[in-house]
Amino acid sequence: MHGWGVGTMAGVGALAAWFVACAGETIPPVDEELRDDIEEVYDDGAGGQTGNAGSGGGNAGSANTPNGGAAGAGGDEPPGGAAGAGGGEPVGGGGGGDVCDAYNQVLVPTCGLAGCHNEGSSQGAFAIDGEEAGITAFVDRASTFDTCDLVFIDSNDPTQSLLQRRTEEDTIEGCGLVGRMPLGDELSADDQACLNEWLTQFAN
Repeated sequence: MHGWGVGTMAGVGALAAWFVACAGETIPPVDEELRDDIEEVYDDGAGGQTGNAGSGGGNAGSANTPNGGAAGAGGDEPPGGAAGAGGGEPVGGGGGGDVCDAYNQVLVPTCGLAGCHNEGSSQGAFAIDGEEAGITAFVDRASTFDTCDLVFIDSNDPTQSLLQRRTEEDTIEGCGLVGRMPLGDELSADDQACLNEWLTQFAN
């Protein structure tokens, strides 16, 4: 204490006063010009504002876009938002896509009986086990009954196919036997739905 002069004691007092003044603050006082400089550095130098999220996902795939819609674009400001989701799975048109296997589930076991629609039958041999490829011969093929103005599988309107109408309706004028096909037990609701879905693949 003896070696300290008046000037030294004044400096210590000023320093102590500064600490007391800043006691409840987390940072020392910063002038406005320096504060503006800091904000500018953080806004422009740290990657800019977050980019906008990518635009909406691509259009769902369609029969004309077999690979699905394109992915949406990313954000336009660095670092960029996430890209939008891509398009959906392809959507098949007529003749494409998976359908219920009505040939093996319905036609062969219920229509391919002896004398009905099995090999050599005069009623239309469309239910031959292992010969599903031959079913295309019955697309737009006229009924074996001359007076029945329907075809086995109607490519213009599958709901008008003999295979559907004979299993859904009790009588069809000019189309032979009274009563639904197959003879005996009618198709279950599940089998009927399967057959109807299966027929749609032959639509134009």
